[in-house]
Amino acid sequence: MGNVGTAVSEPSTPTRPSSYWRRKLRAIAAARIDVAIPQLRALVREADRGTLDAMYQLDWFDIHQWRSREAMRFWTYSYFIALRFGEAHDVAVLRASPRRFVATAAHANVELGRAFVADVIERRHKPDYRGPPKQPLPRTKADLVEYLAPRVGDPAWDATADLVALVLEHRFALESFEGLFVFAALLEHGTRQNLAPLHHQASASPLLEQVLAHVGLQGVLLGDDGQALLAEVFRDPGRDEPRAVYADWLLDRGDVRGEFINAQLAWASTSASDLTLVNWSGLGELLRWRAPHANEKPHHQPRYRRGFLSGARITGFDGRLADRPEWATLEVIDVDGMDLSAIDRYALTSLLALGDVPPAEVARIVGCEPIQTRLLGLGVPSEATPELLDQLLLLPNLVVLGASGVPEALLDHPIFDRIELLVVSDSRWTRTAAQRDLEARVEVAPKWRWWSSMLRNYDRILDAAAERL
Repeated sequence: MGNVGTAVSEPSTPTRPSSYWRRKLRAIAAARIDVAIPQLRALVREADRGTLDAMYQLDWFDIHQWRSREAMRFWTYSYFIALRFGEAHDVAVLRASPRRFVATAAHANVELGRAFVADVIERRHKPDYRGPPKQPLPRTKADLVEYLAPRVGDPAWDATADLVALVLEHRFALESFEGLFVFAALLEHGTRQNLAPLHHQASASPLLEQVLAHVGLQGVLLGDDGQALLAEVFRDPGRDEPRAVYADWLLDRGDVRGEFINAQLAWASTSASDLTLVNWSGLGELLRWRAPHANEKPHHQPRYRRGFLSGARITGFDGRLADRPEWATLEVIDVDGMDLSAIDRYALTSLLALGDVPPAEVARIVGCEPIQTRLLGLGVPSEATPELLDQLLLLPNLVVLGASGVPEALLDHPIFDRIELLVVSDSRWTRTAAQRDLEARVEVAPKWRWWSSMLRNYDRILDAAAERL
């Protein structure tokens, strides 16, 4: 397959029989969409030219039952396989008219992605193709798609460095409709040199793995030795020694992450930005991080301690990426979602506090070892109830509690004998005589929902941990 930024490589040769791919694809096509998407995502990692041939044999690109907004990731994976392994004779197949008309915006996006992939494959074999005039890379998702569509495949266009910077900033979900256009640009115009900064994100994205493999970066920057050292960090996150050894290994290879880890281990300052660090954490798919604009709440920003991700706001514990070892260094988490159904599957060996936990999910946390015995802080986005406070008694080390308020009748509950910091909303907390005993331990959070955030009390949580654990 050709690549504008690198030497042209040979077409991919199928490594598995066609029957293997047809069997796998039929199973995916027969599954529910919530099952089909992760199965297809996993298949991308091992895909080759034979995968695309099997798709054509099964009329894969004419499947219409999943043409919805929820299915856009399904089609991103499908079209990327065509993009990665497509050759000149595939263009006519991809340009064939769909069997059903475009009825919704989701249908239109699916067909737009299909036409774009056909265009890019065709341009690989047209060295004289020239796209629109040079313009700065836009920053919004909609403008980015419109900008890239006619330029990918133009030998004169080269904004890969800017595009890599945009990916590192997590301005959009990598495996999304917009991501298809970005990956196409990286695939066609990327080189080993300008794609190297993305290597540490590859494990979270099979599409990015394929892009890096195309330019020969797969396994180059972080080989087996590095993975083994990193695994040791996650195996025993409480020790500094494995982190220091891994930092030295990185420094020996010119990786600035080593400098950052050593600086934090020595409590020294560092110039690394949160934008870069989120990428390094390896958990970008789940982090709900917002850029530090003036109107953003500071407790939304991730925290880094001893060189690794320590505090973050995530979208929930629904099982996605539950097998990733990076969870081991997280100490304080705010949960921006209602789903904690799979929390027991996560290796939260360092967890100290959970914020924004729906009251209905507290029972799940209380019954989850070792979280139940380690938890020092808990925030709920509602007023305290007798049932909630009774459950909290089962958390033996709980010393920080966030809630919108505590009814006066509950102030004598035994949980408050050991609560050292109670964070409440100013609209729900009135200083009455009955509350005087708690007064010195109460902090009023003046902003909506700040009371249930544990990231807001990150430093106090760590101080409490230093005294108890």
